[in-house]
Amino acid sequence: MGVVIVMIAVSLPLVTLFVSGRIATALPSGGSGASTLGPTSIIASSGNPYLLPTPTHAPISLGTPEPTIMPTLIPTPPWPVFCTNEATPTPGCAQCPYSLGAETETQAQIIADLKQAGADYHIPYRLLLSQTRDESGWREKIISCSNDVGLGQIKWNYWWDLNALAQPTCGIAATNYAIFSYSGNAHLAAKLMAWIACFYSYAGSQGGTLAAPAPGTAAYFYAQAGRSYPDSLSAGSTVPSTSLLTVTPSSTATPPTSLCASVFKTRRWYSDLPSTLANPWSCPFSATSGDHTLLDITISAYNEGIADLDANGIHNQNYVTNIEQGISNLANSKI
Repeated sequence: MGVVIVMIAVSLPLVTLFVSGRIATALPSGGSGASTLGPTSIIASSGNPYLLPTPTHAPISLGTPEPTIMPTLIPTPPWPVFCTNEATPTPGCAQCPYSLGAETETQAQIIADLKQAGADYHIPYRLLLSQTRDESGWREKIISCSNDVGLGQIKWNYWWDLNALAQPTCGIAATNYAIFSYSGNAHLAAKLMAWIACFYSYAGSQGGTLAAPAPGTAAYFYAQAGRSYPDSLSAGSTVPSTSLLTVTPSSTATPPTSLCASVFKTRRWYSDLPSTLANPWSCPFSATSGDHTLLDITISAYNEGIADLDANGIHNQNYVTNIEQGISNLANSKI
């Protein structure tokens, strides 16, 4: 069935920008071929030469009239022209995915970077680990054929727009992350994931809050149905406020049979994230049994983009399934 029973009606020039690449399944075990670029040609000892010192435009706030966002004009680093046309490749083109050189962090260090980024943005760490492993194979020195960079496969032309993104009601501020840094790329991926989850939970294009969710968001649909969001807590329960996606229901609410709990108990990856019934990851989006959950939507939109998802629903279901099953695989491996 479709991703959303009631589609969100938004017009966001920005949302088409943040669509990740996906190269992990295409990477041979030995990397993507020899590179003529050493790490120092991209990342100078004094820092990333392509990291702009200040945003080129004001931080983007979804709660204000949306500006027309254009790709930030950041010079393309000196990597070669990629062979993207197999029928008639450009003479002298380089095969992609393209390696910028040997990885300089161990897998344990990369996992630690991703866990820290998840903690900083209140994203369950196995969600971030599974998504980035599927995207890049946990490789930072990798560029896709469409110039997607690093662990989270962040698009080169738009990474500064993602840095500039600010949504106060989601606890998201403008940042200065370096795309070629392991920690920086991990934090860009976590920031994007947190924004998507908040966008669909309650913020929408109007910058809604949990108390006053924007129309067309999950919290709005649950309120319209007379349910708390999530609807899996008893009336009067209190839960930790450490996550921007953790909600305390009204003490006067009488919770019906929980839609969120029903899904949580039948799909192991929700507890493996890890998450609990205090989090809405397992909640059917439109407060209707059988709809896709917040987790499904967040994973899908990271890859295909919010605008595409809103227009067409989830059409990368295999991708979503791989990420969700990967969450439990990581738990099985004690990662």
